[in-house]
Parts: sequence; structure tokens; C-alpha cells
Amino acid sequence: MIFVAERFLLLVLCLLSWEFAISFFSPNPLLVAPPSKVLVRLVEIISGESSVPEFYTHLGITLQELLGAYGLSVVIGLPLGGLLALSRRLEALIQPFLLGFYAVPKIVFFPVCFLIFGTEMMPKVIFGFFLGVFPLILNTQAGIRQVEPAFISLARSFGYGPGATFFKVVLPAAAPTLIAGLRLGLSYCLIGVLVAELLVVSRGIGYLIDWASFQYYTAELYALVLLTMILGWVASMGLNRLEWLWRT
Repeated sequence: MIFVAERFLLLVLCLLSWEFAISFFSPNPLLVAPPSKVLVRLVEIISGESSVPEFYTHLGITLQELLGAYGLSVVIGLPLGGLLALSRRLEALIQPFLLGFYAVPKIVFFPVCFLIFGTEMMPKVIFGFFLGVFPLILNTQAGIRQVEPAFISLARSFGYGPGATFFKVVLPAAAPTLIAGLRLGLSYCLIGVLVAELLVVSRGIGYLIDWASFQYYTAELYALVLLTMILGWVASMGLNRLEWLWRT
């Protein structure tokens, strides 16, 4: 509870400093908006009374794309990371290709996604998947590999088979690293989806951000960016809740 109060005070201090800096320096209002105006626009966007067109339609599209990208990342990343951790032969075969793809800036793959899948939802899902799957693979592999061999030996001495050992010993021991991978994967999927929406400029929250920037609706632009931050925070809190449930 103390940390909640401290975080709230820090947030209020930042907002007041922002408001004071704008009042003191008087920057170009087309470039910077005061937080008081941004918060008003934020309320208007949520209530549907702003000039932002069809906000909830675009929000729903972004959430669908995020869910698709993250779902693909989880379905492919977790099993593949587990297989790489359990099979040295498979790791020697696939790991160099994974590390090569991981080292390349993912933005270079977007034109390929655009050419193959068009301008609708699919290229944004695939691009978000490209960004989000690698943390899941690498964290799953690292989490399983770092389980103490003594735990596995002890489980086998109690008569646990391979399946029981994996689900009752290995998976719980690797849970912190797995959850960290899930959190990173979600963040990267969100980044990928929003970047793709900014590049394609057709639908979604990224499109609205680009629209507000092009129209010089500065307060609306800042409010949409703030809403994106809130979306990421809510998703992260959901994963924190999942981690708490796993630990209990």
C-alpha cells in the first residue's frame, strides 16, 4: 500500500512538473500539450465525445491483432523453447538460425509481410509475432536449462516418470523465467502491432496516432499515446496476476 501511495505521488509530481514547464517556457502548442488538456482529451476519447473517429472500433482491431500475435508467439514459442532445452541435437540444428533472425532488426521483415499478406490485419499479426516469439523461445529454453539437476534426480528417485518430472518439478522451477518471457513477449507483440499500424496506416490505435499527428491534434495525440501506455500496463498487470496465481 505504501508503494502505491509513493507511485501516485511520483505520478502527480511528474504531471505538475510537466504543467509548470509548459506554463514557464510556453512552447509551441502544436508540438507540446499540457497534461491538464491531455487528461481532458483522454476523458473525451473514452466517453466517445472527442474528434477521434471510431475510437472503440480501432481499439478492438488493435486488441484482436495483439491477441493473434501473442497467441501465435505463445503457441509456437513455449513448445519450441522447451524442445530446444531438452534436445541438444535440435538446439545445435536450429539455434544458429534463431540467433541470426534475432540479431536482425525486425523492421526489415515488414515489407515482406506487407507484400505477402496485404494491408489488412494479417501482416500486423505476423509482424507482432516476429517480435514477440523470440523472447518466449529464449526464456523458455533458459528457464528449463537452469533447473537444478538435483531436483530432477530427486524426482526420479521418488518414482516420477518423465512427464510427471517435467510438469511437477521442471515447469514450476522454471516458472519465474517463463513468466518473464511471457511479459517480454507481450510487450514486443504490442510494439510490433503498433509499429505495423503506423506503417500501414489503415486501422487500429497506431492509425489513430498517425491521424492525430498528421492533423496536428496535439492533445489528442498525447492522449492516444497515454492510452497505449495504459493498455500495456493493464496487460502487464494481468501477467503479474498470473505469476501470483502460479506461485500460490
